[in-house]
Amino acid sequence: MTGQKTRFEWFLAALAALMLTTVSATAKEDTFSIVMAPNNQFISGGGTGYNGAWYLYPNTGWWNQWFDNGPYDPQKKMVIDLSLTVRIRRPAYKGSIKIAYNWSTPQWPGSSQPPLPADVPDLTTENNYIKRYKFYEGSLSSFPSGSGTITIKNHYEILDYNPQWLSIDVQGSNFVIEDGWIKHECVPNGGSQPPPPPPPGEQCDFGDAPGPYPTLLAHDGARHRIGGPWLGDADNAPDAEADGQPNAAARGDDYAGSNDERGVSIPWLTAGVPANIYVDVSGGGGYVTAWIDFNRDGDWLDAGEQIYAGSLPNGHHKITVTPPSGSVFGVTFARFRISTQAGLGPTGLAPDGEVEDHQVWIFRRW
Repeated sequence: MTGQKTRFEWFLAALAALMLTTVSATAKEDTFSIVMAPNNQFISGGGTGYNGAWYLYPNTGWWNQWFDNGPYDPQKKMVIDLSLTVRIRRPAYKGSIKIAYNWSTPQWPGSSQPPLPADVPDLTTENNYIKRYKFYEGSLSSFPSGSGTITIKNHYEILDYNPQWLSIDVQGSNFVIEDGWIKHECVPNGGSQPPPPPPPGEQCDFGDAPGPYPTLLAHDGARHRIGGPWLGDADNAPDAEADGQPNAAARGDDYAGSNDERGVSIPWLTAGVPANIYVDVSGGGGYVTAWIDFNRDGDWLDAGEQIYAGSLPNGHHKITVTPPSGSVFGVTFARFRISTQAGLGPTGLAPDGEVEDHQVWIFRRW
């Protein structure tokens, strides 16, 4: 009886191991490390990515390591989980870091290698072959621990398709990443399928930027469940809509219910000239993320278009922004989001908070 029980337990253990292997077979795990000197200068680094190498993309200044994610699939999506610890390389000096994901677009024809710097000689070509999402930016000297060290974790999903190639991107100075870990997986129910509507009875605040900006639910427009912090004073709490409210002047949310989009004040902007944007926060404070479409191409995904990402308490705050000298002059649009959840992009569902879209004027410097 004892022998039979042992064999049976062995069989169950083997079966469980086999099932675990089968379930996780589609997930890929990679590691990476990098050491950076001042002024974005690479010292050393490696990892399990393509050639184990970091590549500098001169058009945008990002250092990048690519990972093979399997075949491109327009009917699926990519799910990413990341963890890393950053520390100051030389404690006597300040450090800073930006972190992003890159992924190859369907326009990239290569399957045996990712789009390398030589394949993207100009920014237009790079934007055609590569998409980017920046999810962290900070100064090592101001980390909450006070020790110059912070652990960063991030979860992100690329909903439009499963790309062939994924990368981790960094910029900054005087930092070390020794234990970078990234898991990426192609899963069903992404791709061209629109995200499901909110459950019955659930209320969300949507944006109102005009097309082709991602405002509608069908385009995974930014949306926040009602509750938590908001942009504005005590009288400007957000109202709920069933879908985005695209409007030529980004006033659709003002017309749909109460005029709750009064938490952000943006002056006329001039290319190359610093300007102050004022943001009011209520409801306990939260993580504010903001973008301006400086090249007026209908999205907020290009390098330099994320103008702020950080935690703001209740109150009146100033954000200083300098439009790039290459900004396209005329009318464009900004998106501001606040939530208790950090790391939001310009699209997708947030558990609470508010999204505000605003029309912005950019002028030439005379």
